[in-house]
Amino acid sequence: MDNMLLKTENKNYILKKIVTSGAFIAFLIGFCLYIIVELPAFIRYDGIILYSGDYSSQYVSFTYHITDCLKSGEFCWDWSCGLGSQFLTSYAFYNLFSPFTLLYLLVPRNLIIYAIPYIMALKFGVGNMLGYFYAKRFMKSKHFAVLTGTIYIFSSFVGYNMTFHFIDVLVFFPLLLIALEELCVN
Repeated sequence: MDNMLLKTENKNYILKKIVTSGAFIAFLIGFCLYIIVELPAFIRYDGIILYSGDYSSQYVSFTYHITDCLKSGEFCWDWSCGLGSQFLTSYAFYNLFSPFTLLYLLVPRNLIIYAIPYIMALKFGVGNMLGYFYAKRFMKSKHFAVLTGTIYIFSSFVGYNMTFHFIDVLVFFPLLLIALEELCVN
């Protein structure tokens, strides 16, 4: 009985440590803040984000096409791209190698349009968390590091590019900064 109680206390301690860590807080702030910012659009358009330009004409259609090709196993040659081209070279730039693209494979095709905003929110949460990890190297307070990550991921540059596929590059940019700093310092 005492052993089971000790395991329960240990699990509660680990859970409390995770929930109060700056990385988890940064992730939640980024995720929830994106949902709050997009909430009027969610309500107005029944859970679908609508933007003009590349988002509606490219990002959404390419996401459908990439997931269709990956699910069907037809990813060597793509006859739907122009007069036909290699799938890999045509869509490598359009998020084919993004870890977030793999999440669309878990969603049925008819729900992808509804999953895009939540995966976008996930990107903002991860971007805020990675910004926190970079800022934490220079700050004593985790609160200021969380604030720095939030300012980074919700900057006007990222906000402008959030409707494009470029957001994935911006989400993982703090990892490049951390790697560069490790290379120079250590």
